[in-house]
Amino acid sequence: MTITADPAIAQAAGKAKFFTAEEQAEIDQLRQDIWMMEQVDRQRYAREDGIKEGLAQGEALGARQNQLETAQRMIAKGMPLETIADLTQLSLDEVAGLV
Repeated sequence: MTITADPAIAQAAGKAKFFTAEEQAEIDQLRQDIWMMEQVDRQRYAREDGIKEGLAQGEALGARQNQLETAQRMIAKGMPLETIADLTQLSLDEVAGLV
């Protein structure tokens, strides 16, 4: 029979206090501090991810705007729409919509 199988020992171990009230309060405070630091880290990573996503979207919008402006300048110079579509990587319908 193992020690934990003895009901009297198991009951006594369950009632035993391994830490003083002050030590337990310190342990509880440390656990709370760790939890708070984890929350701050999660928020920081979420914010960083949001910034990265926003920058990527801004770059994509800027590239698109550049394509459209370039196509408009090429149209103004009288270039063929097919050539404009090829050089700007816009569809022919998109280029035709700018005319």
